[in-house]
Amino acid sequence: MKILIVEDDKQLLNLTEGLIQGMGHETCSANNGWNAYEILKDDFTFDAIICDFNMPIMTGLELRLKIDSEFESCPPFILVSGNIEQITEIEHKKMFYCLLKKPSGISLIEEKLNEIAKLSML
Repeated sequence: MKILIVEDDKQLLNLTEGLIQGMGHETCSANNGWNAYEILKDDFTFDAIICDFNMPIMTGLELRLKIDSEFESCPPFILVSGNIEQITEIEHKKMFYCLLKKPSGISLIEEKLNEIAKLSML
């Protein structure tokens, strides 16, 4: 699968990208929501997005809202945050494939990516 990873912490971004590539997935990365949006404008062929919630310039929630306003659909969007309880609106929670609290183990991320891969085969 082709995964877009959005994370402002460079060390965590590099670690996550390496682990996901180690699972056999192709990755592309961005360090904030705006950069991810710019990538998506040029290439909307991602199978999933893994995105941090709290980032400068554009948050994960703002990115998802931007995708919804400008594209016909959105790939499964996994939102990751140390402050996941900040997502309180039910309608916002429904926008995401899942919400993961940091630190999430790579096995949980792998499980969610495997679920997405199975859904795409249906």
